[in-house]
Amino acid sequence: MDFPNSGEPDNDEREYGEYLPAPEIAEWTAADSENYSRQEMADFIGKKQQYYMRKFDYLEQGNKVSWNWAAFFFGNLWLLHRKMYKYFFVFLVITFVLSNSVPEEYSLFSIAITVVIGLMGNYLYMLHVKEKLKAVSRLGDQRERSDYIRKKGGVNWLGTIVVLAIIILIGGALVYLDYVGTGQNLLIPDETPPWRIR
Repeated sequence: MDFPNSGEPDNDEREYGEYLPAPEIAEWTAADSENYSRQEMADFIGKKQQYYMRKFDYLEQGNKVSWNWAAFFFGNLWLLHRKMYKYFFVFLVITFVLSNSVPEEYSLFSIAITVVIGLMGNYLYMLHVKEKLKAVSRLGDQRERSDYIRKKGGVNWLGTIVVLAIIILIGGALVYLDYVGTGQNLLIPDETPPWRIR
């Protein structure tokens, strides 16, 4: 997700191809046998192309871990924002199972999950980009290739905003229902001294 404090350069808003000539684009990412160009990969990524292409180049050297602050802070929302729907639902299921099976330790598991996404997010994103771009090799027409990249790549702001709004609504509803059921607002601490018998 293209959030602040992601460790990505602020001037990285232009197209990847506008920054570098074609030879440098080829040098920035490791060679592979897939039938798509480096520019097509950059176009698929969309915003923050230089950041992710550098990360992919690092990961192509056999590394699996590469820190991403946006992935750490926003977790599943970052996965959704980058259209990694498969990983989004996997972590969503894991979170749901843990929250119901070990509710007492859920906060610790939640922190662990965000750390894992922060550490593995760039690697998962590289796998996602390569998986989606495999279909490009089966498209001969340049217009079809461009349309596919535009549709499958980039980011999903609408889905991210909708899910965030749902989370806020559910959280607000739970607080309200708890207040109605107990008469005690969770947001306002009970000022009754702990030693006084109620």
